[in-house]
Amino acid sequence: MHTVPECHLEAFAITENRRTPGIWQWSRSGGQPVLIGIPDATVVKDIYAFTEDSGARNQAIEDGLAEIEGQYRSARAVLLEGAMPTLDQFLALMHF
Repeated sequence: MHTVPECHLEAFAITENRRTPGIWQWSRSGGQPVLIGIPDATVVKDIYAFTEDSGARNQAIEDGLAEIEGQYRSARAVLLEGAMPTLDQFLALMHF
């Protein structure tokens, strides 16, 4: 789980001469900024997961947040193109 949504980090990404977009992240251990890929940035494993009474691991919260981020990413793409989404587009993006 990204503690900061990937689509937010993409606004600050460095893409030149890279396979994947990257951002600068401060290294606590090295005391210097390090350029890392967005998929590796601000990730905490199972931050929202919990164990049910049955012992099963439940990641429903993560799944819900991922769905919201996907909807936000779609709406943001429309706005970055300079367009204003129609009401129908907006409702489709929000799954209403």
